[in-house]
Amino acid sequence: MTESESALLRRTGEPTPTAQQIRTWIINGLSLKLGINPQEIPLDEPLINLGIDSLEFVGMVAELEKRLGCRFKDNPLIDYPTLNALSDYLADQLSRGRTEIDPTIKDDVPAAATSGISGDAV
Repeated sequence: MTESESALLRRTGEPTPTAQQIRTWIINGLSLKLGINPQEIPLDEPLINLGIDSLEFVGMVAELEKRLGCRFKDNPLIDYPTLNALSDYLADQLSRGRTEIDPTIKDDVPAAATSGISGDAV
């Protein structure tokens, strides 16, 4: 277990979240915020298409940092604009023990994260 996984376990009592868990959490939050059914939220379209403004993006990033126990050096929604891409990327970074995440660095990123394509479904 990495040091950051241990820190996350101490804070939340749970192991490092999977891409599916991150995706589900984001979908549920967006569903409540936008007043739409979770199934209406597209997994492979940019979240900006949902009508989310820049202030809501900032809030979403802050919520992700708090919930995931990490800090972003840049807005991950810029480089990973879809739910699938963002969830896959964040799960990969957390599984590597990273707590300082710089989404502008593209080395060692899984192919599914950069393409926005994932086999997981909600």
